[in-house]
Amino acid sequence: MFFVLREFRRSWIILAAAGLAALYTYIKQEVTDWPEFLDTGINTFVTASSGILAFVLSFQLSNALSKSAAGIAGFNSICGDLLAFAMHIVSLSNDDPAIKNSGKFIQAKKNVRDLLLAAPGMFKWRMRSAGVNIDLVQVKQTGEASVKLYERNEKMYCLLKRYMSIGSIEALMLALSNELHTIRESGALDPAQETVLMAKWEGIYAAYGGLTGVAKPPPMLDWFLYITLAIYVIFMPYEFAEMEYHGVYLAALTAYFYLGLWIAGTTIGDPFREGIDPAQFETVTGAAKGIQDAIEEMFKRESELSLDDDNCQQETTAITVTSNSREPTTNSFEKASLEMDTSNVNYVSTHSDNSLQEQSKRLHW
Repeated sequence: MFFVLREFRRSWIILAAAGLAALYTYIKQEVTDWPEFLDTGINTFVTASSGILAFVLSFQLSNALSKSAAGIAGFNSICGDLLAFAMHIVSLSNDDPAIKNSGKFIQAKKNVRDLLLAAPGMFKWRMRSAGVNIDLVQVKQTGEASVKLYERNEKMYCLLKRYMSIGSIEALMLALSNELHTIRESGALDPAQETVLMAKWEGIYAAYGGLTGVAKPPPMLDWFLYITLAIYVIFMPYEFAEMEYHGVYLAALTAYFYLGLWIAGTTIGDPFREGIDPAQFETVTGAAKGIQDAIEEMFKRESELSLDDDNCQQETTAITVTSNSREPTTNSFEKASLEMDTSNVNYVSTHSDNSLQEQSKRLHW
């Protein structure tokens, strides 16, 4: 409701409608020989323009919802491909220590990681009118603080900055392709794996092409809407002049409804817009942050322990079942004490036993 009032550049129209209603009421009260044909003419005009305006605003809102859905779906597709690309890179392994631990392979993986972390924000900002500022591209966001690309990986920052003239996303994809070839040269990537990764690379760029190709309504339709809305706001308050000053707030409410549709139609259609409260309508900011966090966590876990290393630690757990509690304990002394003294315990199990499981069904939990 309040998103209309917060649009200060356009919400003044509500006050304009209320002011015109007050003016028309005053004129009709002061002028005794007001022409009646003017009342009939304005009434006919407002009735006709109301239908036209409602149709145009409905068309605009429908188009905006379609654009929003297409934009979010396209961005989610890009995020999914980025995550799949990261999974392929993280899962790359080689039994040869000379390859697995080579500086060339490790550095290339780090470069790919930082490029993938920068990608969601770059795709989002590319769809804004201001475009991508490479100095503001971040690879990590924690609350209000962020880590910029130039702070974590100066080499990739300089590479992207050098090729920004061909386009920000084009520079990003070029850098990713170059790092893939570096990984292949290190010996960690065979031709089949490279084909899979290049297919993901092409999928990301193809989804980006679809994102930028979303059709926009012709400008003349916007101009027609602006002119129609302006004329309507001028003449609509005249309809409430007969209600004396009660027409002031009624005209303001009527203007609010039409203005709300107009603002919603021009705002919802851009899910990449900056400064929008996610509670108002869905944007791509949450998806971008989620993918960035997932990629960061995946590379962090893999750097601590390789996917090929088995480090699963299993420990026996005793389940204490009393009339009021059911708590697991892993302390060796506690387990020994429980196994010796079970006067107030239904049963204690440290391993899977089918007979105990069957008996437990009859116990009081």
